[in-house]
Amino acid sequence: MCGAVSQATLDRLVPKAKPPPTSGTYPSRRYTYCGWNSPTNAKRGGERGVMVAVRLSANDTAAKADFESAWQGALQTQGTTSPGTLHSDAATRINGIGDQAFFTHRTATSGLSTLGTAEETVRVRNAVVTVSYRGRDSNPDGPSKANQKRTPLNATTGRLSTDTLAHEVIATLTSCTPCRPRP
Repeated sequence: MCGAVSQATLDRLVPKAKPPPTSGTYPSRRYTYCGWNSPTNAKRGGERGVMVAVRLSANDTAAKADFESAWQGALQTQGTTSPGTLHSDAATRINGIGDQAFFTHRTATSGLSTLGTAEETVRVRNAVVTVSYRGRDSNPDGPSKANQKRTPLNATTGRLSTDTLAHEVIATLTSCTPCRPRP
């Protein structure tokens, strides 16, 4: 699955990410993932990261249940935590990709920075694919500025990027002949 995201997309979203990506496979859980991170560069653009994960179920019915569980989890985390350190925007259903899909965006704030994460979850037959794009933007004048303020990757930019990622991964998955169920 790590080859499902084009190099051009990776170069745009996670500049200077070093190959190979972080990856892992858990055969007993039928789960695999790949992650790319750009090096931290406070002077020129902050930090970026991409994660692609695929969970396979025994059949479409089990994958639908897995997807619905993810959807319910997204709905339950909407809003802001009591100390205001995590804010989740409303989860949104998406049409035009896979059998079912939704988008979420959240912002996490700590004493050091604010991180934005956009995520798209897509079900295709018996597979549930989750793509995440996260990042923080730094002050272009660098850390020497007394009032350096980091802002999160916003929902609009995140949505466009996760949509690109999801479409690339889903296109690869649906065109994979050995991946198709056998009659």
